[in-house]
Amino acid sequence: MEKHEDKLHRRQVELMKKRFDVDEEKKIVNLALNYEKVSDLLVTNIDTKVPTFNREKFGKIKDVISEFPFDYKVNLDVKIDDYEDYNPEEILEGFNDAVELTVYSGNKDHRRKWVQITFLLVAGILVLFFIAQGLIQNWKGISETAADVTKEILEITAWVFVWEAVSLAFLRPSEDRLISLTLAHKLNNVTFKDKNGNITAKEQYFESYENSYKEKKGLVFGKYSLLVSGAAFFALGTANLITLLLNLINLFKPIEGSTTSTGTMVAVNIVMAAITLSLVAAEILGGLSAICAYTGRVARLHRFVMPFGIVVFVLESIVLAASIILGAVSIPSIIGVLIGAGYLVGAILFKAKKG
Repeated sequence: MEKHEDKLHRRQVELMKKRFDVDEEKKIVNLALNYEKVSDLLVTNIDTKVPTFNREKFGKIKDVISEFPFDYKVNLDVKIDDYEDYNPEEILEGFNDAVELTVYSGNKDHRRKWVQITFLLVAGILVLFFIAQGLIQNWKGISETAADVTKEILEITAWVFVWEAVSLAFLRPSEDRLISLTLAHKLNNVTFKDKNGNITAKEQYFESYENSYKEKKGLVFGKYSLLVSGAAFFALGTANLITLLLNLINLFKPIEGSTTSTGTMVAVNIVMAAITLSLVAAEILGGLSAICAYTGRVARLHRFVMPFGIVVFVLESIVLAASIILGAVSIPSIIGVLIGAGYLVGAILFKAKKG
C-alpha cells in the first residue's frame, strides 16, 4: 500500500508537471522567465559602473521554486527580447553580484540575530541568577511585600528575555538568508537567452555558489564555538561582577571570632577583591572578543581570543586534574573544561581559516 507521504509527493510532482517542463529522471525543473527588455531586471535609477541586477526579483523566484519538491533542482532560463546594448555576460555577472550581496546581507542579519539571542539569553539567565541568590530578600530596609513584588517583576522580565530569544531563533528568519539558501539548494543552471531562444550567457549556479559564496565549514564551526563559549564566559564574568559589587560592603566588616586584626582582614579582602576583579575583567573581555570574532567585526579585541583561550583552557584543565587527584570531581569543573575547550577550538579554527 502506498504511503501517505508518497501520495503527497507524487501529487506535488503532478501539479508541477502541469505548469512546468520537468525531467523526472534527473529531477530537474525548467523555469522560464520572460522579459521584454533587460532594464526590467536592473536597477536603473542608480548610476553604477556595471549593470546592477534588481535583488527584489529574487524574492519572486524563491517563492516559485520553494513550491517544488525538496529533491528537485531548477534550471532557470531568463529570456530577454531586448538587451538594450548591454552585454549578456555583464548581466550574468550582475546577477551573481546581486546573489553575493544577498548572501552577505543574509549572513549579516543571521549573525546579528544570534548575537541578539545570545545577549537576551544571558540577560534572562543573569536576572534568574540574581533572584536565585536571594539578593532581593537580603536588601536592607526593604519590606517583605516590596521584595515579593520586585522578585515577581524580575522573574517576568527574565522570562520575557528568554521568550524573545526563542522567538528570534525560531520565528523570525532573515528574508535575505532564506532567499540565498533557497537559491543555493534549488538552482542548478542559470541561462540567459535572446528573443530567438539562443543562449547568450550560462553558468552552473551551484558550483558558483560553492566556490564563491559559501563559508568554509571549519570557519562556521569555529565562529559558533566562539559565540557559545564566549557567551558563557561573558555571563560568568557578569555574574561574578554583580556578586562582587554586592558584597563590597563586607570587605570592611570585621569577622566575628577572628583573632586577625581588622586592618589585616580588610587588606586581605581588598587583595582578593582585586584578584577577583581581574579574573572577572578577563572573562568579560574574553567573552566580548569571542562575540566580536563571530560577528566578523575588525576590532582589537580579536587579538585577545587566542591567548585567552589558551590560558583559560590550561587553568580549567589544572582545576579538573586537581579535583580528580583529590577525588572531588565536580560538574562545574567538567563544564569549565568543556567551555574552555570549545573556546580554544573556536579560536584556532577562526584564526586558521581567516588566515
